[in-house]
Parts: sequence; structure tokens; C-alpha cells
Amino acid sequence: MNRSGLKSVGFVVMILIGAASVLLPILIAALQAFVAAARALPADSLASLWASLAALSALLGVWLIAQGIAGLRGRPSQPFRLPWPALWIALFVPAAATLAASPKNQWLTGAAQVLAALLPGLALLSIASRRLRGEPGPASWRQIAAQTGATLTVSIWWSMLWEIVALLGLGMGVGILLGVAPGGREAIAQLGELLSNPSSLASGKLLLEPAMLAFLFVLMSGFVPVIEEIGKVLAVGALALARRPSRAQAVMWGLTCGATFSIYEAAFGNPFSTSAAMVSVGRVGALLIHCCAASLTALGLYEWISQRRARWFFLSLGLSMSLHAAWNALAIALSAAMAMDAAASGAAQVIILSALGLLSLGAAYVLARITKPQAGLAA
Repeated sequence: MNRSGLKSVGFVVMILIGAASVLLPILIAALQAFVAAARALPADSLASLWASLAALSALLGVWLIAQGIAGLRGRPSQPFRLPWPALWIALFVPAAATLAASPKNQWLTGAAQVLAALLPGLALLSIASRRLRGEPGPASWRQIAAQTGATLTVSIWWSMLWEIVALLGLGMGVGILLGVAPGGREAIAQLGELLSNPSSLASGKLLLEPAMLAFLFVLMSGFVPVIEEIGKVLAVGALALARRPSRAQAVMWGLTCGATFSIYEAAFGNPFSTSAAMVSVGRVGALLIHCCAASLTALGLYEWISQRRARWFFLSLGLSMSLHAAWNALAIALSAAMAMDAAASGAAQVIILSALGLLSLGAAYVLARITKPQAGLAA
């Protein structure tokens, strides 16, 4: 199939993804509301979060459908430029403040959590699009829509599938090792009691168990970075099948992939006892890591496709995985330190937070270098 045919197939797929983005979350939210009403249950935070995500996905789906139809009709697409970076940053402040206030209205909490995840991503895309506006071959709105759809399907579903496989496989491996080790059965029974105790999960005390901490380090700093960064490569590469990207396009595709991935991850992101507002602020650093990693890999893919320098792709992919792994390791260490006694954890928290801050600033610096205008260089 030629490139024109691949583009047409891509536009059809974009329309289908848009339709699913409109319908599926709405159906899930409606089902939750129906079950709650049938059992006379109050709306909980998960239901309100799903309702807010359904609204976001519906708007996103309508945009994807419109872009797909315009592509099939051969209409040109304007260069991508998201305005008002300061506005998205300013709107993030009341969203985080709402979460910090811990309102009793769960619908307000759900909407604030989604907005707190969405707005920093929009701000970053806005800043990058303005910096790259003079680049040869800029990304178009339709390409950004296509990359968003590819991330929602290829990248996120790939990551979810293989992370579940890794979780189950690693869990079975640890269970077998503990089962044959001296005192292993007692350790399994102790972990089982902790996992079945809601208070140990809520307080984070489970993270103080050496076996559980080691398990999380191997999973989150070993398997997850490899799986997710490969998933992002697949999402960016899906567009490259239909169009060889320019440098500016590759960077914006990577940024869009990283931001989309981070936004949906952050919308669900408060697994520990920390306040939702602190998590939302901390997720800004995670957004920078996701976008930096995906942009580095996308830039490496550009070097491979357009410049025939494959080594740069594998080097950038390795750097992305390493950056992601370092962030996850520090995040787990911080969660464990927060579960310790205050006297013992204060210094550890300061050190780990400083390391996370430096890693975030490093990612921001790399993004600033990547999005620095390169006019005059070969695209």
C-alpha cells in the first residue's frame, strides 16, 4: 500500500478512535451511575473521576472525528500552534488549590483532578509549539490529532497489557522463590495479611516491607520504563509509516505522545496517602520526564529515518528508558520514606525531593534544547 493509501486508512482509524473516545467513557460513567442509583449508593470519587474523564474524552473524540473527516476530504491542515501558555498555567493553580481544599463534593474533586492533569500538558505543548513555529516542516493540527489517537490506542493499551503481564509474571516468580526459600512461607503469609489490611495500604506501611519494596523497584524501575518507552516509540512510529517526519514534526509528535500519556496517567494518579494536590504538583515533574523521554526517542527516530543514523535512535531510546527508570526509582523511594516515622524520614524526603527536582529541571533543560529553533539546518 502506498503512502496515500496509508493516510486514508489512518484517517478512518482516527474517526473510529474518536467515536470510541466519545462513546466508551460515557457508557462506563452511565453504567456506574445506574448501578449507584439502583443500589441507592452515593457517588464516590471514582465515579466522579470517570465522569470528568468521559467529558474530556468526548471533547477529544469529537476533535479526532472532525480531523479524520477533514483528512479524508483532502482539506489542508494548519500548522499546530496552541495559544496562551500563561493561561493554562494560571488555570492550573485554582485546580490544584481546589484539590488542596479537599472539597466534599466528589464531582468537583473529579473535575479538578482531571484539569490538574490536563492543564500542565496543554501549557507545555503551547510553549513548544510557539518555540518551533519557525522551523521547516512544522507539525499540523491533524498530525497532532493523529498522534493523540495513536497514543491513546497503541501506546497506552500496549503499556497496560505488558505491564499486567510483567506484574503477574514477576509476582509468580517471587512467590515461587519465597515458597522454596527458608522462612518464605511465613513471609508470604505476612505479606498476604498486609495486602488484605486496608489500613496498611492506606498508610503506606506495606512499602516498608523489604520484599514488597524490592518487588516495586524491579517492576517500576525495570519493566515499566522499557514497556512504556517502547509503547511511545510504536505510537510515534505509526505516523512515520505514512509520513517521513521533519525534525520539528518528530519533536512535536514526541511531545504530544508524552503529554497524552502523562495526562491520562496523572488523572488516576494518587495511589498513596499523599494529598491529591501534592500529587498533582508532583505530576508536573512526571510530565516533563514523559515528554522529554518521548521527544528524545522521536528525535532519534527522525535521525534514523531521515538521516540514516540508526545509532542515535538506540542511544536516545536507552537514555529515555534510563531517565524514566531513575524517576520511578526515586518516586518509590519517596513513597517509602513518607511511610517511615517522621524523625527518621525527614532528611530522606528532602534528599529524594531534591533529586526529583534536579531530574525535573534536567528534563526541562533538555526539552528547551530540543525545541530550540533550528532554522537554517537541514530538516
